[in-house]
Amino acid sequence: MFNSAFDGLGAKAGDYYPEPQRAEIDEVNSRIYANLNNGVYAAGFAGSQAAYEAAVEKVFDTLEWLEKRLDVLKSLVADVAVR
Repeated sequence: MFNSAFDGLGAKAGDYYPEPQRAEIDEVNSRIYANLNNGVYAAGFAGSQAAYEAAVEKVFDTLEWLEKRLDVLKSLVADVAVR
C-alpha cells in the first residue's frame, strides 16, 4: 500500500516493501503485532494475574528483542549494520 497508495498526494517515491526483504519484514511485523500490539491489550484485559503476567512477559520480551535489533541495525529490517 505504501508503495503507491499516496502517490497522488505527493508521497516520496520509494519501495517500502522490497522483494528481497519481504520475508523478514513479514516476520518482524508478525512478532510485533502478536506480542507487542496485542500483548498490551491482553495485559489490559487479563482476567487473572497469571494471564496478565503472561501477556506482560511477551510485551517486555518483544521490547527487549527490538532494542537489541536496533542496537546493530539502522532500522528494524535492514541488511546494513550500524557498527
